[in-house]
Amino acid sequence: MYASIRFACRRLLKTPGFTAAALLTLALGIGANTTAFTVLNRLLLKASSYPDSDRLVTVFSSTPQENFLPVSPADFCDLRDQNTVFESITCHCPGPVSLTEGGRPAIQLRNITVSSSFFRTLGVVPVLGRTFTQEEELRREPAAILSNRLWRDHFGADPSIIGRVIRIDAKVMPVVGVMPPLLDDPLLNARCDLWILDHPDINRNMRDRSWYYITARLKPGVTIDQARAETAAFAATLGRDFQTTDAGKTLKVNPYRQVRVGSTTSSLCWLTMAVTFSVLLIACANLANLQLVRATAQAKEHAIRLALGASRAGIVRLQLTESVILSLVGGALGLLVAKWGNVSAEKYLANYFAVDFPMDTKVIAFAFVASAFTGIAFGTIPALISSGAGMSGALKQNSRGSSSDRSRHRLRHSLIVIEIAVALTVLAGAGFFVQGMQRLLKRDMGWRPDNILTGEVVLSVEKYGDKGDERATQFGENLRRDLSVLPGVEQAVTAYTSPIWGYAMGGSGDGFAIEGRPPPEDGKAPQGHTNGISPHFFDTLGMHLVEGRDFTDADDAHSASVVIINAYMAKTFWPGESAIGKRIGKNDPRDRAWSEVVGVVNDTVAADDLGPQKFNFEIYRPFPQDPMRWINFIVHTSSNPSVLGEDARRAVAKLDPDVAVAWLETAQEEITDSVRTYSIVGRMLIQMAVLGLLLSAVGIYGVVASLAAERTQEIGIRMALGAQTGDVLWLILQNGVKVAVQGTAIGLALAFTLIYVLGRAMPEVPGQNTWIVLGLAALLAAIAIVACWLPARRATTINPIEALRSD
Repeated sequence: MYASIRFACRRLLKTPGFTAAALLTLALGIGANTTAFTVLNRLLLKASSYPDSDRLVTVFSSTPQENFLPVSPADFCDLRDQNTVFESITCHCPGPVSLTEGGRPAIQLRNITVSSSFFRTLGVVPVLGRTFTQEEELRREPAAILSNRLWRDHFGADPSIIGRVIRIDAKVMPVVGVMPPLLDDPLLNARCDLWILDHPDINRNMRDRSWYYITARLKPGVTIDQARAETAAFAATLGRDFQTTDAGKTLKVNPYRQVRVGSTTSSLCWLTMAVTFSVLLIACANLANLQLVRATAQAKEHAIRLALGASRAGIVRLQLTESVILSLVGGALGLLVAKWGNVSAEKYLANYFAVDFPMDTKVIAFAFVASAFTGIAFGTIPALISSGAGMSGALKQNSRGSSSDRSRHRLRHSLIVIEIAVALTVLAGAGFFVQGMQRLLKRDMGWRPDNILTGEVVLSVEKYGDKGDERATQFGENLRRDLSVLPGVEQAVTAYTSPIWGYAMGGSGDGFAIEGRPPPEDGKAPQGHTNGISPHFFDTLGMHLVEGRDFTDADDAHSASVVIINAYMAKTFWPGESAIGKRIGKNDPRDRAWSEVVGVVNDTVAADDLGPQKFNFEIYRPFPQDPMRWINFIVHTSSNPSVLGEDARRAVAKLDPDVAVAWLETAQEEITDSVRTYSIVGRMLIQMAVLGLLLSAVGIYGVVASLAAERTQEIGIRMALGAQTGDVLWLILQNGVKVAVQGTAIGLALAFTLIYVLGRAMPEVPGQNTWIVLGLAALLAAIAIVACWLPARRATTINPIEALRSD
């Protein structure tokens, strides 16, 4: 065995051109696949680092209108107290908070408020201090636990941090623990700087608002199906007992790891993996062609070996040994390429979230398997064909003067046809995403994103009330006044939220009723997204009133309750008539509070709404009539809005030094961020498509060049007999053109099939365009023809005398 390996290595060293080309192709093909698998492994396949993570589940609410909704505090408390399937259950709610330290401006942090059982449920222990206790939760004591990142970066990894009092949202609380670096992983725990103890029992009777996300750990021996059955029965009981708030709702249970990455990201990861595997197939086809060309040159050597008594199996084994050696070395080089690709991916993804792509044992095992597969795939058939060559025919051949047999020609042509078809399919997939991304960025959303800066502030409960009162209203008015006088600001407004971020605050919205119509059945009330806004909100965002009037400063807490609705809502409930003067109210008959419709505004699509276009019922209220602690400010500028970021922060700090600005960015940045997943996938697909295109072009060039070399004597004879340059050019070119046309035709069929499937699977990506596919087909065909023309052109320069002398 060792002797066979040594002999195979010597043979490879004697053909340095073939060896170098094969190794380069392998390194690129295996490297690209390993990089794609590293991303897939990191995002989807890597097991959670939590202990017994297979017992972790998430519980979420679902309605006929929407899925994956948070749960109300009362529903959580009841589920916590009454379930029999969970060993531990916890709730959490993410949101921004402000950290204030003496003499320093407030900084915005990402916080998760959690119940005391949060870390016990996950099975994580702190590196310093302790976790929250149930006694602290019941006594409603404030407490905070720091992330390892915040402890290192902001507090200098101070070991005496435990017991230190910090000021969060104008409220002082002690630091009781520091979590391990494990929880700094954004894919494991979302980005979080600190955890603050929550007290869900404070709101244990509140069912009309939902903000809790639930994580639970199954009891040993309990299956997820048992948990689903019990929670579904529990939700049905809630629906009967609390029909106004819970009718029509259900509770669903999913494995914890299933929600770490969304379904769209999961689908795109698998799609990218499939595309890169297609590139590996192109590489295999190229290598098989190289092997066939090499086998043609070695036909006489193999025939002599067979004549001297060597077995066909021995020759096959020799060539397979060469293929395996090449694939293993190429795989090692592919790991280096993948390492570079991982670093590049990490730098690119750092624009969106910090995540690393380590090469663990699973990734290395994948590279090894891919190398072995490649070696077998590109080595077996050429070895069998080569070893099966007739001895007499091979011994009679001139080494350079005869072309290989027809079966080898057909196989080589078939491989090139496959390469071109696969390359065109990959190009079409990449084009689908690139064009779809451009359409998403340029789609008409019903509002104007140009020159818009936005940010969010969260006011403390201690200073501004639990939900928000006149103090919150005054803060919003003062902020709007101070922002409007900044240089370059044309308009400044405040609201709960805006279409930049999406209107769905806390789920599917609030149920409403219409005056003069029968009240809706429990669980079937229409849901409307409510947004409290200041005057000129619509003008600032480039929206327009369809009818009626805008809010004014006179629409305050002491005036009649009024609303503005969107056109979709007006057409749905008052088709063919004006909605002005109609009245709507809450679905709860105990708190109906009718409000008059004074205006109808155009429909909008949120920047992060990438699904098929559909409109929701939008209800706008004057901010003073329904104030909130969460205030979103929107500034329209005359020039680049990003330069006003620091001015906006100072304006907020001037009003309240305990308040920091969160999510400060331009509308264009938010739109770009909303399609980041498609941007990442599109970038990878373009890279794979270009690589596949290059490999296909090299493959065509190699086949046509080898055919021209095999027909050297024939070309010399034809030219000696008077053949013209054009005749020789077409003689060599026609084979390549035929192959290019066949591959393009098959590729078009596959490309249109792929785009149809992608369009059905991901309708949110509007990238279907026949002309784009046809243009890519023309581009690929042109590249293929050029790759054929180069060796054909070189064949016309052959000296007939030298060609006739060759043997």
